Amino acid sequence: MIDYILNKAIEHAIPPAAPASDVVQYYGQVGDFIGGLWGTLIGAITLIVVALTWYSTHKINEKSKKYQIFSEILRSHEEIVSSITLGNASGREAFGAILGEFYGAYSATKELNEKTGRALSLNQRIDIAFIFTYYGAHPETVRLLGRRYFTFDGNHVSQVLSKKKKTNNKNRIYRALSEQTDGDPIDNERWQQSIHDALGIVKRATIPDSDKHVLRDVLTTSKHLPKKKINKKRFLRLIEDFEISSEFGGHQNRLSNYFRNLYSAFTFIQDSGLSRKEKYALAKVLRSKLSNYEQALLALNCLSDQGADWIKSGILNDYAPIKNIPEHFFSFDEEFILEEIFSGIKFEWKK
Repeated sequence: MIDYILNKAIEHAIPPAAPASDVVQYYGQVGDFIGGLWGTLIGAITLIVVALTWYSTHKINEKSKKYQIFSEILRSHEEIVSSITLGNASGREAFGAILGEFYGAYSATKELNEKTGRALSLNQRIDIAFIFTYYGAHPETVRLLGRRYFTFDGNHVSQVLSKKKKTNNKNRIYRALSEQTDGDPIDNERWQQSIHDALGIVKRATIPDSDKHVLRDVLTTSKHLPKKKINKKRFLRLIEDFEISSEFGGHQNRLSNYFRNLYSAFTFIQDSGLSRKEKYALAKVLRSKLSNYEQALLALNCLSDQGADWIKSGILNDYAPIKNIPEHFFSFDEEFILEEIFSGIKFEWKK
């Protein structure tokens, strides 16, 4: 193409016959013309190559910065997960305990719904149970549910969960007492004295009277346990755990930062400007960091009103952060069929 342009230019520049008297000067001008044309073309090509090189380098640098930011997001996610504690569980184990509380809250919600003949849908029951799990069985939660579900008696569910919490704590302390092996078996008199000393600890403990009654019941029952010596320091720790137990106390302080950071991570991927293949690769890396319990809680959060943005934004279906949940992982309700609830996701087990 360039040769064709040059030939045409020369044809127009050189007449059929050059003047004999000025041949040198004439062809000198032709040479200048050709040199100028070549120089312009080479300069233009050089400029284009430089511009393309700069653009390519700029894109590589931008992509490198995005990968660095994503790396920081992953690090932040791991720090948040490792900082979550719930009783003796910490990190990813805590998510299993939180999911267990959701099951308890859902059971109480479903039981009340059936007993009163309410027409709450599956999604509404999940929403109510998740709210109790997230905010806790508190009067504020009951008022929140009262504004959202006018005919639902949230106070009844709150009382059921509070009673369940005391029962669970009672069983936990009873098991701890029954498993104690501090010292050799002793006679009945000394065992009774140990129980008496433990009751004294309960009496002096700065906990609500209702909790003291529960602990007294535990100790009274413990008289019939195998005769073992009570470790008073350990028993004091059990009482402290009883007092500060967070079961059904809400997990807003644990989960709010977790969900916010996770949502920001997927939003960053969505708005990164990377190719679809690169976006999905980053999402896959992030999803690999989520345990089954984390993905399960995320799924329930998406079905609740407060996690609706996951679905509205398209992130849930586009990047499938919950696709590794096993087929029969959930067991809180027979109506809950994973692939029907999340029909836009191709779960790993469907391959």
